[in-house]
Amino acid sequence: VMGDNVNLASRLEGANKNYGTTILLSQATKDRIGDQYFCRFIDLAQVKGKSIPISIYEPLVKGMPDPVTLKETKEFEKAVNNFQKREFTAARKLLQQLDQKHPHQLYKSYLQRIEGFIKSPPPEGWSGVERREKLPVHVLSEK
Repeated sequence: VMGDNVNLASRLEGANKNYGTTILLSQATKDRIGDQYFCRFIDLAQVKGKSIPISIYEPLVKGMPDPVTLKETKEFEKAVNNFQKREFTAARKLLQQLDQKHPHQLYKSYLQRIEGFIKSPPPEGWSGVERREKLPVHVLSEK
């Protein structure tokens, strides 16, 4: 098997370890499945060989989630929004609360990145994109 989609699938499969997930979807795949599965946004990533970052998602449940999962997902989305706006202290607080209630590698991964940015802020023009050159090493991109 060869081609762009196969390479992308391989990169996403490798990213599962870092995020504590078992299945990751690209935006294109999420669009194709529509509302069949409720998906949680995971990250905005730029994989090796691609110049345009893609949104990646984790399918959580078929159909609509229970209220607890829906609330957890919305809280995570708020934390990611803060992270992408460089509001690291606010993002850290939300992620720590989430990880305390629902321990998950995803939250720990973001918390690790945030701690690094609090100690050494990203450069001007940082776009919030996770660059996936060699998994699971974190190298953040600049615009």
